[in-house]
Amino acid sequence: MKIVSSQDECCDICSNDDKCAAWNLNLAKDEKTMHCSLKNESVAGKRGGSCLANGMINPPPSPGPPPAGPYAVAVGSFKLPNGYYCGADAPTDIWYPTLLDKGPFPILSFGHGAGGSMLQPLQKNVASLGFIIVAPKTGCCNNHGDDIVHSLDWTRGNFSQNATLHKALAHVDWTRAGIFGHSFGSAWATDAVRKAQKQPDVFNVKAALFSHGGHDASGITVPSMFTSGRGGGADQGMFDSSPAKYKVFAVAKGAGHMEPIQGGRMNPYDAHFFGCHVAELKSSCDVIYGNGNNSICKAQAYDACQVVQPNSTVLI
Repeated sequence: MKIVSSQDECCDICSNDDKCAAWNLNLAKDEKTMHCSLKNESVAGKRGGSCLANGMINPPPSPGPPPAGPYAVAVGSFKLPNGYYCGADAPTDIWYPTLLDKGPFPILSFGHGAGGSMLQPLQKNVASLGFIIVAPKTGCCNNHGDDIVHSLDWTRGNFSQNATLHKALAHVDWTRAGIFGHSFGSAWATDAVRKAQKQPDVFNVKAALFSHGGHDASGITVPSMFTSGRGGGADQGMFDSSPAKYKVFAVAKGAGHMEPIQGGRMNPYDAHFFGCHVAELKSSCDVIYGNGNNSICKAQAYDACQVVQPNSTVLI
């Protein structure tokens, strides 16, 4: 049993534990302290009242949809000399196409949830389309938004002085960037995007994705995608608050809070959203804004799917 600060944190802890099949959250007698209990498959199968790790009663089959792009993806890490606000010694995780000579590739910065999950299936799906992704592997603090946005310019600045920082960084197109996050990281990604918008020539952020976290997108004008599900965050209200001319709201049928790693049905569309607005791939724009059978709102079952672009709105 662990003491946690939120339901999201309990869910994230379970998602990072290979033996965890379900979690249960209970208030202590003081009605303030929250206890998170993790359960293996045998216990979860016998007890009621526990939420499955992804918040779904009948999760879709693993391993989820195929990658959005053609590239095999490698994973690594590196350390910035001064680390981050939320961890001076914290490393930076990085995902990148193995065929680096096919670059340069746009760069994305990802903010993790309260439990620290990096959502590997999501990162690999997005990177397969031709992106290099960096993610501060920090603890949680109220400067998470600063860490998310500055992982872009701090990485660029340190690489310019140390070409051995990581081999993939030599293949980054620094003029095309995006920001995304999940849960706690999604909420703080709103802060990161607002700060990036104030210095467009420094950060070059072209689009943002908010996954199951945050409630207010006011002032965020870059193309934005919101994915949500059971447990809330990045919901209809947040989508409605967004003034972006290009925006998408999608909730896969029955999606839970950890949908990106347990089901992963939105992962290819997350990739194509960045593919359209950051990498400027016409094929990706067709998936997000087209009307074909493979377009986002027609390709699978949803609890909600809404696509907005100038002079057009698709609502499912």
